[in-house]
Amino acid sequence: MNASCEAVLAAAACSLGFLLSKAALAYSPWPHPILYFDFGSSELTVKAHTAIDGFIHEEIYAKELTGSGWPVVLKCRADRAGSERFNLALSERRCRVVRDALVAAGFPETMIDLSPLGETDPLIPTADGVREIENRVVEIAPRNGV
Repeated sequence: MNASCEAVLAAAACSLGFLLSKAALAYSPWPHPILYFDFGSSELTVKAHTAIDGFIHEEIYAKELTGSGWPVVLKCRADRAGSERFNLALSERRCRVVRDALVAAGFPETMIDLSPLGETDPLIPTADGVREIENRVVEIAPRNGV
């Protein structure tokens, strides 16, 4: 993806309240909301709440246009600091927290799949034991992988 495409996608995402990383721009043909977490935490940040609000707004618009919303999968990741077992449990907690926030905002729980990945499938590959904020995320992605 060239710099001008990245700039356009980032500007569009920012206007919707989405948080994008360079990894997300390279990873996806359209901007999925990426929610960042503090080290070792499953607590939503203010920016994560803003991104969820933006996502819900877009879902309402999509539902008005199509008659239905888009089912999603929450791809929940952790960085490689800590044990694999700890990071899997942490990503599971992050999945539940984001799911609960989406449901509280009116998104149907039946349209949400959880995919806790722990430290597997990182957006930014790192060595074991490395703290990497780009990997401490939950990505709200279309269920069908669009």
